[in-house]
Amino acid sequence: MGSFGGCGLVDIERQVFSAENSHNTFASLRSQTVDVPVGSFNYGGSPAWAPIRQIVDSQIQAVRPELQLCYVQPTNASPGDSSGIRMLLDRQLDFVHSTRPITEQEQARARQQGFSFREYPVTVDGVAVVVNPSLDLPGLTVDQLRQIYTGEITNWSKLGGADIPIVPFALPAEDVDPVIFAADSQQELFGENVQYAYSTTEALRRVSETPGSIYYASARTVVPQCSVKPLPLGQSSDRFVAPYHNSLVPPQQCPRSRNEVNTEAFEDGSYPLTRKSLRKTELGHSRREKLMPNFY
Repeated sequence: MGSFGGCGLVDIERQVFSAENSHNTFASLRSQTVDVPVGSFNYGGSPAWAPIRQIVDSQIQAVRPELQLCYVQPTNASPGDSSGIRMLLDRQLDFVHSTRPITEQEQARARQQGFSFREYPVTVDGVAVVVNPSLDLPGLTVDQLRQIYTGEITNWSKLGGADIPIVPFALPAEDVDPVIFAADSQQELFGENVQYAYSTTEALRRVSETPGSIYYASARTVVPQCSVKPLPLGQSSDRFVAPYHNSLVPPQQCPRSRNEVNTEAFEDGSYPLTRKSLRKTELGHSRREKLMPNFY
């Protein structure tokens, strides 16, 4: 069993998670007739939920104390989609949050155990690109981002930047988000110049320390960070859309001010890399499969 990382609610559909917004959302549950499950439930998976969990945990516990939800960290792997799904299959978790669909291999393992997965998309998320703050570039196209990670473009001068090597960072192959590729075999598509980080925390630290470096992950996770610079993306170089609201907040003004996620652009489709993300996934094998969907 993994170590506990805290208890709290996880899924809420398509909300902008400010403290005021989440307070109003959960307070409204007091007056609604909702079949809320009673008991303790363990969950894990994608770290993309972390910034949301920090806001909603205490509020959901105040509104529905009969429901105890506890986040569980993996003991021998970094938190992520794949490690969470493995823990679910090993019966260490009741449900997970994932930024990707279940793979055929994971489906096959569940079938071997006599179970099936149930997936519930719960929110829309954007994938943001962040770079070392010293990089001066107006933005990237989605195709240029793919070419960076496949090793076709290896110097920023090819994209209008300084004459320095591009240093792309990514999570380990099993947790890499394939959203920038057309196929799911992203570990075969990555170029030899890609460097792997144990976690998003490590990747952000290395990007902040490495001139010319780049990384991509959930916008909710990376856009507010002080040590890196988020880049606008576009399908073409004349239609860049920023993953943050308004003007860019430079690192020297952070944490007094932080970049805020451009949720509206994700929801209206103007931002080029979005996904129905943070899906809740569970195995259809216990009393919990009947209880959990009623709450979300």
